[in-house]
Amino acid sequence: MKVRVEGRPQYLNLILTDPDGIEISRAWITEDDLLDGIKTVKLKMANYGETPKGGIYTLIIKKSYGDVLFTKKLSFNGANVSINEVRFEYQYWERFKDCKYTIEKIKLNISNNGDLPAIVDRALVTIDGDVVKVSFYPRKALLPNSTNKVEEPFRIAPPFCLKLGTYKVVVGLYSEKKLLTSYETEITLKK
Repeated sequence: MKVRVEGRPQYLNLILTDPDGIEISRAWITEDDLLDGIKTVKLKMANYGETPKGGIYTLIIKKSYGDVLFTKKLSFNGANVSINEVRFEYQYWERFKDCKYTIEKIKLNISNNGDLPAIVDRALVTIDGDVVKVSFYPRKALLPNSTNKVEEPFRIAPPFCLKLGTYKVVVGLYSEKKLLTSYETEITLKK
């Protein structure tokens, strides 16, 4: 979050607490920073690689000796991630009896309709009860009110083999270990 401070030159301490009341970020402004009367600083709303929580954050601006100059409550609904479409890239294997298809890549169309960004670091793909973890390198940042297309290869060994037929598929997207959203569909594999 960017915070713009206007005022006379002085030492200031900016503190941001998360919805649980825990200090998540701190920044200092020096007298030199405010010589022109304006300074903008960035305060993080979550730890690296995490999706910021929805809820009420508190911004506190203190003088260097501790007096509170300003306090403001900032309310956010949070990220609202949804999967709009799931597709797979397959490799067909004519010569193998028990492994007609291997999944090579997952393709996702993802939206974030919330007011905070979401950081997606993995998907868990369940195909008829078998679970495959797909890690996103680098992590995918979904900005508020945006739609993104994400393609990620299946980096597993041995390859994920499927016979001909119809399969129930569930895809869950995660930020750290927190489930952001899931999507259920079916795929049919035939010659």
